[in-house]
Amino acid sequence: MKRSAPRGPAFVVLVAASLAACGSSPNSPGPDSGVGATLSATIFCAQEREQTAAFSARCLGGLAADWKAYRDSYMPCSRFDELIAAGTVRFHPELAADCLRAQSADRDCSTPENFCFAKTFEGLVPVNAPCHNDYECPPNGGCWAPSEFAANACAASVCVALGDKVGDPCTTVPFCYPGIATCLKGVCVAYGKPGDACGLDSEPACGPGLRCGLADPKCVPIAPGSQCGSDFDCVGTEYCDNLQCRPRIAVGASCNGVPTGCVGWASCNEQTFTCEAAGHPGQACGSTQGDDTLCIDSFCQNNGDGSRSCIKPFGLGAACQLGRQCASGGCSDNACATCGS
Repeated sequence: MKRSAPRGPAFVVLVAASLAACGSSPNSPGPDSGVGATLSATIFCAQEREQTAAFSARCLGGLAADWKAYRDSYMPCSRFDELIAAGTVRFHPELAADCLRAQSADRDCSTPENFCFAKTFEGLVPVNAPCHNDYECPPNGGCWAPSEFAANACAASVCVALGDKVGDPCTTVPFCYPGIATCLKGVCVAYGKPGDACGLDSEPACGPGLRCGLADPKCVPIAPGSQCGSDFDCVGTEYCDNLQCRPRIAVGASCNGVPTGCVGWASCNEQTFTCEAAGHPGQACGSTQGDDTLCIDSFCQNNGDGSRSCIKPFGLGAACQLGRQCASGGCSDNACATCGS
């Protein structure tokens, strides 16, 4: 599943402002979040972004600075003031300190997705109503144009909700909110628990922190150095090589024969077979757990030869297919255009 803006690490997103600038450590809510204190919208956003970036770097690999820049490039914390003033988002300062504690940087890596950030910044635009930004929508929703899974200022972008509880339908959008429920035959169902059968189309996917056993197809905990069938069977800082999870390869080291083995926000150069930094304009798309779609201040483009590159958004009049390819945020009649507000 790909979204224009991950609300948390599960959207890789995950995946998503600086605590240092706020005078706080990344592992605690900070001095302004004690009992009786009231956090401002921008300070809360800054602290949550810093904590989530540190969590993502520890659990998925790569630099915390890249994870933070990834979320900031989609929407800086200062933009929340604009949305609040416009009446499309409501800030709940009474929820902020508890959310920071729930989103601590040192929480367990298999912690399921938490809606607290999107509840603290409550989107007020209802499902199926026009929108301009994911954060204007309900916690389990996104602002999407038809078939784009992202907003397009020149198309009918509306709030679309994903199923986030057992029994919700997942027919129109064929997936449920990651980490909360999984889609099976058009219905959101509970993830498989440890010991549950897995691996068949009739069985739900294993839950967060679990993988499907190879010899005995049952849900078992993901652990460092465990057996695997793919990178997603390993902890985020390891990759799957010959059915065995191994530590990811550092930037500058050889990735010959293991093209998905580089650390997060790095890519295996197909000419030199060396891991190199990725995810910034002009570089290969950044990766996490072997999924190379991450770009900062740019979008990930398939080059047609199996490689992907981060491309700066196009100017007005340039050819496009999606709104996110344009600096204006709008693509109309296959050309970048200025539309909407």
